[in-house]
Amino acid sequence: TVMLRRSGDSEKWGLHWHEERFSKNRERIVKLLIPDSVADLYNRAQRESGYPERCIQPADWLRSVNGRTTPDEIKAELMGREVVLEFQRVVTRKDVPSPPPTSERLQAPGVETRPTGPARRPP
Repeated sequence: TVMLRRSGDSEKWGLHWHEERFSKNRERIVKLLIPDSVADLYNRAQRESGYPERCIQPADWLRSVNGRTTPDEIKAELMGREVVLEFQRVVTRKDVPSPPPTSERLQAPGVETRPTGPARRPP
């Protein structure tokens, strides 16, 4: 949850959306933040306070603004001077290795494994 406030309607929030996702599905996925914008200043304050995980990041998906969820409602709410933004963050686990191929996996005690292949009929 992110709360942003701006001084006037002409001041931009500073959120730049992925154009393709927006034009195709009207989804607001953060592409980047405009330097020195309201959103960028929010991020700086979070980092300086020791909460970098609270920063708005590229690929964050805007799910609601002031509790509104439809694209038209979100657009209308973003016109205001104060917004409460709810983002969904896609978490990737780059540091977790993929499991090894099946033949290299450890076998549990007492469990027999057989190679997969075409089923054979009993004689």
